[in-house]
Amino acid sequence: MSEPLRPLTFPLRGTRLIEASAGTGKTFTIAALYVRLVLNHGGSKSFGRPLTPAEILVVTFTKAATEELRDRIRSNLAAAARMFRGEPVDHPFLAPLRSEYEPEQHLGLARRLELAANSMDDAAIFTIHGWAQRMLRQHAFDSGQAFNTEIEEQLEPLWQEAARDYWRTFAYPLSQTAYAALADALGSADRLAALARHYPRSLHSLDTACYQELAHWEAGCLAQESRARDKWRQEEPGILSWFENALAEGHLNRTSHKDDVVRQQLQELSAWARGETVFIADDHGKLGSRRLKLKKNIALPDFVALEALSDLQDRLMLPDHMSGRLQAHAAAWCHNRVEVQKKRRGSMSFDDMLHHLDQALAGAGGPRLTATIRQHFPVALIDEFQDTDPEQYRIFRQVYSQREDLGFFMIGDPKQAIYGFRGADIYTYLAARRDSKGQHFTLDTNFRSVPPLVAGVNQVFEYAGRRPQGAFLLGDEIPFESVGSREKPDELQWNGRPLAGLTFWSHPGLGFSNKSDYLAALANSCASEIRRMLGAARAGEARFSNPRRPLQPSDFAILVRDFNEAGAIRTALAQRGLRSAYLSDRESVFACAEATDLLMWLRAVAEAERESLVRDALASRTLNLDLAQLDVHNENELAWEARIEQFRGYRVLWQQRGVLPLMRRFLEDFDVPRRLLAQADGERSLTNLLHLAELLQSQASQLDGEQALIRFLADQIDSGGHDLGEDAVLRLESDEDLIKVITFHKSKGLEYPLVFIPFVGLCRPLGKSRGPLIAFHDDQGAPCYADANDAEALARADRERLAEDLRLLYVALTRARHACWVGLLAYGQDRSKGYSCKLAPSAIAYILNGGCELAPQTLWDALETLCHASPAVTLEPLPPTDDVRLPPAVEQTQPKAPRRPRLKPTESWWITSYSAILDGARAQPDRAELTAAPQEAGSSPAHENMAELRHEPAERHFQADGPGLHGLPRGATVGNFLHNVLEWMAEQGFGTVADHPQLLEAHLEQTCAAHGLEEWATMLATQLQRIIQVPLQTAGNAPAVPSLASLDPESYRPELEFLFPANTTSTQALDQLVVDTVLPGRPRPRLRPQTLNGMLKGYIDLTFEVNGRYYVLDYKSNWLGEDDSWYTRERMAEAMLEHRYDLQYVLYILALHRLLRSRLPGYRYESHIGGACYLFLRGCSSPGQGIFSDRPPRKLIEALDELFRAQSLQGELFDGL
Repeated sequence: MSEPLRPLTFPLRGTRLIEASAGTGKTFTIAALYVRLVLNHGGSKSFGRPLTPAEILVVTFTKAATEELRDRIRSNLAAAARMFRGEPVDHPFLAPLRSEYEPEQHLGLARRLELAANSMDDAAIFTIHGWAQRMLRQHAFDSGQAFNTEIEEQLEPLWQEAARDYWRTFAYPLSQTAYAALADALGSADRLAALARHYPRSLHSLDTACYQELAHWEAGCLAQESRARDKWRQEEPGILSWFENALAEGHLNRTSHKDDVVRQQLQELSAWARGETVFIADDHGKLGSRRLKLKKNIALPDFVALEALSDLQDRLMLPDHMSGRLQAHAAAWCHNRVEVQKKRRGSMSFDDMLHHLDQALAGAGGPRLTATIRQHFPVALIDEFQDTDPEQYRIFRQVYSQREDLGFFMIGDPKQAIYGFRGADIYTYLAARRDSKGQHFTLDTNFRSVPPLVAGVNQVFEYAGRRPQGAFLLGDEIPFESVGSREKPDELQWNGRPLAGLTFWSHPGLGFSNKSDYLAALANSCASEIRRMLGAARAGEARFSNPRRPLQPSDFAILVRDFNEAGAIRTALAQRGLRSAYLSDRESVFACAEATDLLMWLRAVAEAERESLVRDALASRTLNLDLAQLDVHNENELAWEARIEQFRGYRVLWQQRGVLPLMRRFLEDFDVPRRLLAQADGERSLTNLLHLAELLQSQASQLDGEQALIRFLADQIDSGGHDLGEDAVLRLESDEDLIKVITFHKSKGLEYPLVFIPFVGLCRPLGKSRGPLIAFHDDQGAPCYADANDAEALARADRERLAEDLRLLYVALTRARHACWVGLLAYGQDRSKGYSCKLAPSAIAYILNGGCELAPQTLWDALETLCHASPAVTLEPLPPTDDVRLPPAVEQTQPKAPRRPRLKPTESWWITSYSAILDGARAQPDRAELTAAPQEAGSSPAHENMAELRHEPAERHFQADGPGLHGLPRGATVGNFLHNVLEWMAEQGFGTVADHPQLLEAHLEQTCAAHGLEEWATMLATQLQRIIQVPLQTAGNAPAVPSLASLDPESYRPELEFLFPANTTSTQALDQLVVDTVLPGRPRPRLRPQTLNGMLKGYIDLTFEVNGRYYVLDYKSNWLGEDDSWYTRERMAEAMLEHRYDLQYVLYILALHRLLRSRLPGYRYESHIGGACYLFLRGCSSPGQGIFSDRPPRKLIEALDELFRAQSLQGELFDGL
């Protein structure tokens, strides 16, 4: 038996186990013991000397818990100091503590307490991982760890890389049969990464004999396949004839075998028999004798070939033991690879900290390290000890166990050990309980709940304790001991009478076989009852007595297992006008639909020129645009181009200010908050979006550019955000007066006035589908693993699942302060089919009747038996369901003025582009008619050629008169279309397209139809063929390039991307250099003054080399006039300056110059740079027209090179330009 713990007399030395049932004041007790340790209180039961906060180690399992403990202890120390100074303090522990000291001691003790309170920032209160990290760093020599080891929080990329390496190393060399078998065993690279990460280390094996066994298995498969192929060839005519007749007569089961599918399978099997294709077991095996489904009284002829097909299908199934060996090998190999990568990086994971500390304590330097830790922390209090794993306990036992000169206090509640999925191990707690035998203490009074509710919970688990295996399936090792209660002054009354403490809802004649119906029935009853209670509260009939106030929505908590249950109850609440908030500690924000929508939005913003991405973003569920809003983009080209421009603007904002400002602008522009808040679950969705944006903003500082952030988001969606831990857990969507819907796990440690548990009967028994291995414990509590097909192991594992479900039920039932309602209906197949109860494996079924069948009446009888044993538990019929809505409460509020930021934030580093530099370019006074250049910050392959098109006059977006391309509709859509076609021609090879015109015709036939340009397809094919065969006039004395079609495919690259740094580069200086050098003396829009600091990025339409000279080429679809004669050099020069293409090609030449200087031996600008060619596509099909060429002076390019390096532009940089 355990001894009741009294905070004033608890011994402060030795090893002690404190079992704190729910609501019994665990945190209060820790804070009280802390004060005693600081004071050295207790006489013979004191520690022996006063301790400072730096000497008292307090370990818990979450960051939030450490802060709560720190604040609670600081508050206790400060209150104790005030009390010892004589100030009045209302505290049940401090008053008797003060009375045990002489008055003359009080001031000295007060000073000691004040010093301790003031030093709490340095107190040794840590999470288990935080403490292990500090020990490794502070004692690097003894622990054998490097001083500068970094913590690797995101391990998923390392595991994925290791999994891909494993596939490349072991899978790719295999034959098709062996490869397919390995794929079945390991899954994809992503699945292998997850499997390897969680595969038990004790089962790792690097023995490559598993691949020898795989080769032997493959040889057997090939032999069986050869036999089956021979038999098929021998019997093929008869088999085909029989099947044809069977199909005609309807002898086959049409559900399993569709006629057209069977005929296709027969054709494929004939081809397989001829060696023309492969055997697909899951498909072709369906026609084998053992899987062929025939109608009644239809016999299958004795075809040996069909029997051989079934044999082959069975043979191709890799045996489970071989799958296990391959998995063990892959897991070990990947684990070793990850460890190597972490060592190269000088990093370790959170679990590594504990592993390394455990190894260090057991290693050669262990005794010295142990002594050092004991000296620094002579007392340790381990909170939530029931969640400890074997490694953690081994560490603390090595340092503290059975040392009477130290204090080691393990504080927890085995009845609340519910985190097995995180690695917590109840059997570790049991081992600690045995190790500390005779030193067990309990907290035996519940201060949380009203006496009737405490009595009700006691009754339920005392009733369960009568089972042979005890209340929690572990017999006397975790006994249920009833706790007392205290009267609470704030009684809750409804209709003039107190509420019952614990109430079960059921019905003797109601059962369900469909889960969705089951959820709906219980959810609707629960929501209806809550609506009635809140309605009564508004009428003054449901209120608390002290302080006197009406019942409010925030007084209700509904406990569920998962997101599906939460969805059912929240839907029912919303249908009755009740708002709710959902909170879970297992649901990741990356698993929600909003994460997928956000990914679509960011992809569309990053590549706004890809129309399909923008359309996907606009059609996303979260934006919720109606069909009319979406259809306008199909009917109105101007509206569509405005939308594309809008997304480009978002890219500017993203690159200059970050993803969080982008998201806020995006949500505001599309009125997303209003749209979402009009929906039942809108607050949840809006909270998820803001949470995701915040996480992305924090990650952006560690990632390089927009695409890296997009990849990060995609990876987190795939992995469920596991690497981000608590940061990725769903947040509570509102602090308003809402009903809380919360998971069992998340509710642990919390309390609510009223609690509903509507779906207590649902559970998830273990099955083979849970994974390749089953984890369980043997009779001694040692961890074991077995194949998922091992029935005995599966039964053991499911029994442990049930034991944890019982503990989870205990947690749920102890969250309420005033009352708790539990919904329970029969759930299973219809009685006519032999009633099969799906409640039987649940925790509540174990309590009621040991886990036997529970039909509706049987269930009601079992609940009556439970309730009759004590008046503390009440049984009521399921409340009636209604559809009455609770009217919204009317509140009078005065709007407040919005707060304004005092300073305008500025971004110090971003990625910019030619188009972004043009943002805000102003016209010269003498050319006021020039249009400002387009706004954009990003750059993409289709972006640069569209800059001038977006700001042409609106009427130019319609068809114009003129021959050839001159009559082609104008605007960004057509310009982008021409650019994409030319890019495709470059990728195919200009020469190839010229020699095979049918390729271009076929491509245009398809793409023109997709863009509504079908009538132009023939003309485009002709004109584009002319364009790629027209001679290219080049700048200076360089000979003309015969044509694009004449270029060697190895001599050019389409869409060459460049990226180089811009270090505090002035756009005014950049502009002045270009204006003074390129077509000098001619007007053009000037750049807006700004400083570029970051990277300059762009894409060059075509980069090519001819006779040792390198050129950049850009396609332009500007309309200058009605025929080719308008495309003279003078008119093209005007267009070049109007749209500042002079700046564009100078930057392109600068990028090419830097590339060649770094890659080309003997590079000289004059010899190797050919210049820039701009093809004005509408006017360049005639020789000598529509081609603008130039080569900027070398000194200009060198000056720009220096400018972007942020070097001085004074003196010689301007000389001679």
